[in-house]
Amino acid sequence: MSKIRSTLDIVMEKTKNLSMTEGEREEIRKKELASRVKGWVQGLLDARHEIEDVKGFMRAESGAHQDVHDAVRRELLARIDPAGDNKRVLSLLGALTGIDTSPIEKDLQAYREHLAGARTSFVSRASQRLASRGISGSAVVPNPDADPEWKAHLAQEGERFLEGLKARYRLENQ
Repeated sequence: MSKIRSTLDIVMEKTKNLSMTEGEREEIRKKELASRVKGWVQGLLDARHEIEDVKGFMRAESGAHQDVHDAVRRELLARIDPAGDNKRVLSLLGALTGIDTSPIEKDLQAYREHLAGARTSFVSRASQRLASRGISGSAVVPNPDADPEWKAHLAQEGERFLEGLKARYRLENQ
């Protein structure tokens, strides 16, 4: 009679000679670290953790401290919203990583000024297009926020800004 084996027994038998390469182990370690850091940062943003708690987590992390530092930097920079309020994220970035955030703040301000000018230009062009179709008057005010072309422009500009930010802090492919 044959022996009845559990699924676990079968899996263990099939995988007993498999092993992970050092590169695969390192990749798994980085993913686990990134996951923990994401939780720490979300806890900070949700006010479930204090900065000192996360600094303690960073010190207690068993891996190389620079890896933890880089992971926190990447996570916080990834949470920057060019069109949103980034004061809390930038404050945390400075406090946890020591990065001088004033250049980022200046870049965000320049980005917003650029968008304000682009918005004015877009509204002017939209008004001219409406006027050329015979639609004019003091009550006619184009709404760029409802225009798909403007939304696409905003998305493209926001992505371009974030790519520049990633390049500045060498975040691509990490």
